[in-house]
This record gives sequence, structure tokens and C-alpha cells, in this order.
Amino acid sequence: MNKYYKILAAVMALIVLAVGIDKYRSAPKDWYVMTLRYYVDGYADGWANERPDIKVYDVLKNRPSKSGYLLTDLDGDGNDELLIGFVDIAGATRFTDIYVWKRDEGAYHALTRGEGCYIYLCADNILRIDTSNGVSVTSNFVRYNHKTHGFDPVSGEYAPKIVDIRSFWS
Repeated sequence: MNKYYKILAAVMALIVLAVGIDKYRSAPKDWYVMTLRYYVDGYADGWANERPDIKVYDVLKNRPSKSGYLLTDLDGDGNDELLIGFVDIAGATRFTDIYVWKRDEGAYHALTRGEGCYIYLCADNILRIDTSNGVSVTSNFVRYNHKTHGFDPVSGEYAPKIVDIRSFWS
């Protein structure tokens, strides 16, 4: 009987540990809500309370009806990342900011671009980062890595996907 209780206790401990590890690895369901609120409030008050640590480029500020966000799991870890962007005149979706969930920091501003440098979402969640110097455009391809919270270079070339973004007001 004593052996039975030890086995039961071991099984219970494993179940508790497994549930705890899963909770520890997953982002809270609505971790991005406060970040979205920042953008909604910014448009509402003309960016009067813009934070110095979160630069919102004029190209995004000047397109409130075309601006929005996309929640997508960039790296296959089960947690969505938050991409902020706008639809340009040609209908392409350009992203200016990527936020991720960091277990020890919460919402983390992982990547920002704008004013001639933009991020495009491509097949297999590869990101194309275009940088312009006014004469030419250089494209680099990366994949988000949740283990390092960085962006690893990817070889090859990828075309941007057509992406529908959600309005900040929906």
C-alpha cells in the first residue's frame, strides 16, 4: 500500500509540474491589449502622450484609417506576436513594429522600422526587412527566434504576402 501512495504522489507531482511548465512557457491570452491601447490612445489624442521608448513614425501616425495590427505566431511556439503596420497606396502591408511576449519582461518591442525601412511578412513567416537610402533598397530576410528574442538571417528571397490587418478600432 505504501508503494501505491508513492507512485500516486509521483504521478501527481508530474501532472502539477507539466501544467506549471506549460503555463510558464505560454504568454497570457491578451498580453498585447495594453500595447494596442497605446496606439488607439495615440490616434485619439494626436500622440500628445507619446512615450520616448516607443517611437511611432509619422508614416504610421499619418495613416490612421489604413493602420492596424496583425496577431500571428511567427515562430511556431504557440504564442502570437503582434505586428503593427499600415496598408500603403499600392495595397501592400508594411509593418513598422513587432512586439513579442518575453516571460521575464512582458510585452517587448522586439523590432521597429519606418521612414524608409519597412518589414513585410512573407511565406513561412519569414520577414523581409527593406532598408532604403533614397537611391536603392536593400532587402534582408529573417525569422523570429523566441529562444533568443532575436531575428536569425535566412537565405533565399521571399515575396511579401497579402495580409489583412485589423483596425485598431475593431
